[in-house]
Amino acid sequence: MAGLKLKRALKVSALIRSGINTPSRILSRINDNPEIAYTGKTKAIQLKALERDLQRLQNLGIVFNYDPQKRCYIEKESGSLSGLIHLAEDEMEILKQIPMVFRQTPYEEAAQEFRNKLVQMLPLDQQHKTSENVHVRMSFPALEQLKPYEQTALQIDKAFREQREMTFLYKPPGRKEPYEMRVLVTSELELRDGHFYFELQSLRSEIQRSYRLSRVVPGSVKLHPKRITIPQHHIVPIKLRYWLSSDLEPTPHFPNRFEAKQDETGWIVSAEVDERDIFRVVKILLRYGGNCQVLEPVALVDEMRRTVEEIAKRYALI
Repeated sequence: MAGLKLKRALKVSALIRSGINTPSRILSRINDNPEIAYTGKTKAIQLKALERDLQRLQNLGIVFNYDPQKRCYIEKESGSLSGLIHLAEDEMEILKQIPMVFRQTPYEEAAQEFRNKLVQMLPLDQQHKTSENVHVRMSFPALEQLKPYEQTALQIDKAFREQREMTFLYKPPGRKEPYEMRVLVTSELELRDGHFYFELQSLRSEIQRSYRLSRVVPGSVKLHPKRITIPQHHIVPIKLRYWLSSDLEPTPHFPNRFEAKQDETGWIVSAEVDERDIFRVVKILLRYGGNCQVLEPVALVDEMRRTVEEIAKRYALI
């Protein structure tokens, strides 16, 4: 509930700044969105709720005053941002760590920018303390893992943002020699199960698959000058439900994911997947072995059963 109220307050701020600044127009636009609409039955009650939203914004340092002559809200000019936030001692240590943690990664510049924005909102005495020596050196294992592949990651990111064709050598497990791929990058890097992945689409097919960054041969990435608009294939969503043992924590493999603790034995995870992406879903869920059981759709249950039977036959178990 608190999250929705903050979301609504920020929407109010955006409306006023866009010129929709009279109480009636603000109420009308907010009530057009069922998720954040005011629940009061009368306009007077809704106006009281609007005043509370304006107070929430003021607590964040965003002040709108009502002009009775113009009958609208006007943003108060704010000078310095100093003093908007105050950090505890451990939070100050974390803030000082930001530049070092992200140093020599693709996020170095953005991290420094983010830190500077936060520093501007601190009281002056805390702003001076941000330049003091760091007491403890911290790092994120995932970012440490990214460092050996930094140049590769930067090129993949550039290919994605500029929609450029890309050629690279890829060496999957169990293969002695890498093979060349010419593809379109269709997603940014994503951290899953301790590894960085990105989505690719072959120029000969609409099917998109995940590839692990660490398996791209260093120095093999080449961006081609030709730019191609990534085709938006029609997604046919199907509902996926599976049981996962309580010994494991659900991980964000699938979009629109929701998990509920069934009992002490495990979780029930629901999600949506593209029906043409069943092969990838099978590969992901097989990693859990006996700690996972697919409940629906029937087609996926059958595919999991067929795959497990093939594995059992290969090892002479049946």
